[in-house]
Amino acid sequence: VKMKAQVFLTPAAGKKLIARAVCRLPEVVSAMKDRTIVIIKGTGNAYIAEELLHQIHEPFTGKGFYRGISVPPGTELSPLQKEDLVIRKGRRIHGMTVFDAVDSLGPGDVLVKGANAVHLASGTCGVLIGNPTGGTMNAVRQAKAQGAEVLFAVGVEKRVDVPADQLAVHNEGAAGLRFFPGDGKIITELDAFSQLYGIQAEILAAGGVAGAEGSACFLLEGEEDALAQCFKDLEDIRNVPLYEV
Repeated sequence: VKMKAQVFLTPAAGKKLIARAVCRLPEVVSAMKDRTIVIIKGTGNAYIAEELLHQIHEPFTGKGFYRGISVPPGTELSPLQKEDLVIRKGRRIHGMTVFDAVDSLGPGDVLVKGANAVHLASGTCGVLIGNPTGGTMNAVRQAKAQGAEVLFAVGVEKRVDVPADQLAVHNEGAAGLRFFPGDGKIITELDAFSQLYGIQAEILAAGGVAGAEGSACFLLEGEEDALAQCFKDLEDIRNVPLYEV
């Protein structure tokens, strides 16, 4: 019997949910065992890195695991971590960035990138680019061209009203950051609910204060057992603290 329920997730909790879904994708499970997986630094990807390293009993701190970041004025930032996360056949390879790893990526390998915008209806996403030469998006495109699986992990807090390719055109000639459409598989909280539990989810309401800005209330519909398992798993996700910069 299908039932309906609601759940409220902060952006941090949403990123944790997405991370669990990404780490259980068949292509990610396979790459962790037999191939290479690269997690490009990002605040959302920090949760994915944490999940994967927990699987292989490696320590991880999310502080400084990002490149570009949006913060309130006057925020003091931690020193940037110098490497992306590269795991080859279940072992972390230290001292590497995506640029060091990309030449060796091919079919069966996985590269995970964050995004700054997602258009849910069209299933497209976009990335803001500050690097004048294209930054990590160059590596993403190369990996895609070489046959690697490219995943974009992005929360619904970043939803926009126009497909990403149209936004990119609209942004041409504008001052400020450039906007590149992403080319890969997109994983949001909506996808995570479906993948992990077979539950259909939609956004019912959104917003909050005191650290809950960007939060979403999801309307869930699924089998009673699936919803029960979902809410059980969410007990340790819903209270995930804010990302420490």
